[in-house]
Amino acid sequence: MLKLKPQLLRLKEHFSERLVVRVSVDHYRRDLHEEERGRLSWSVMLQGLSWLSTRGFRLNVGGRLRWGDGLS
Repeated sequence: MLKLKPQLLRLKEHFSERLVVRVSVDHYRRDLHEEERGRLSWSVMLQGLSWLSTRGFRLNVGGRLRWGDGLS
């Protein structure tokens, strides 16, 4: 996503409040997120969220749990 900064900014300029960016977080724990997405993907995801947020993008963050996480 960070490779597409100029394009994202143009989309935001053109669509303004109608644009919502959905970001997938594969797990709330760094180790399990990286197990799914790859080493260092956690920090890249956080950098992307921060970049979007500081530029005023409307965000929808989707997360997942794995079976047996012990949360109800």
